[in-house]
Amino acid sequence: DMAASPMGSGSADERDDSIPRQLAYDYDATLRLPAKAVSVVLADHEARCQAAGPKVCQVISSSVSEQNKDYIYGSLQIRATKDYMNSFREGLSKEAEEADGQLVSMNARAEDFTRQITDTSARLEAQKTLRERLLRLLERETDDVGDLLQIERELARVQSEIESAESWLRTLRARVSMDRLTLTYQSIPKAVTPQTAKPLQDALTSFFSEVAWSLAEVISFIARLLPWLIVIVPGLLFLRALWRNWRKR
Repeated sequence: DMAASPMGSGSADERDDSIPRQLAYDYDATLRLPAKAVSVVLADHEARCQAAGPKVCQVISSSVSEQNKDYIYGSLQIRATKDYMNSFREGLSKEAEEADGQLVSMNARAEDFTRQITDTSARLEAQKTLRERLLRLLERETDDVGDLLQIERELARVQSEIESAESWLRTLRARVSMDRLTLTYQSIPKAVTPQTAKPLQDALTSFFSEVAWSLAEVISFIARLLPWLIVIVPGLLFLRALWRNWRKR
């Protein structure tokens, strides 16, 4: 397995090794299986994820397509906690072998959310501090209605900023807490199948069909031309006889 280098441009928090890295991983794996096993293995993986519960594993998408009985393609995308994902990935190779197939590829990419989470947390704390100051200002006795209205407007703006930052922070932490995996299931191609010879069969069928159509066109042309030949040939012979008589004179 290989993970991509964490994203970032060398900011202060990225240079500080004391700050835990907030990494979100994306994995993709490809399994090559007998055609009859593709749907079975995919369904088993999907069922196991759903049985673990949405707090542990979530199915994002699932699909199976069948071009013919010898070529079946499947795809499954899941999100899961790191412990579940690591265990799931470790078992893929053995599961593929038990189904008379193999795990042909496994890749990983990491995205670093450390800076975004750190900066958002800092902005959130600053906004909360400002909110406390504004609340204390509201508690002071004053007869200036204009000041009160201005403080209330600023308080509403700060509260909106706090709610937005909290929502974004939850999204970032949720992304880091669960990794994503995209599984591709491919059927093992057979060397010779009825479908292998189908292009040749189609070509031969097309060949004889084209020959038959061409013969039919020739016959139709002769049939359309024949009545004219009955008129034209005697006429040409008559004109030839007249020409010879004229030459003799």
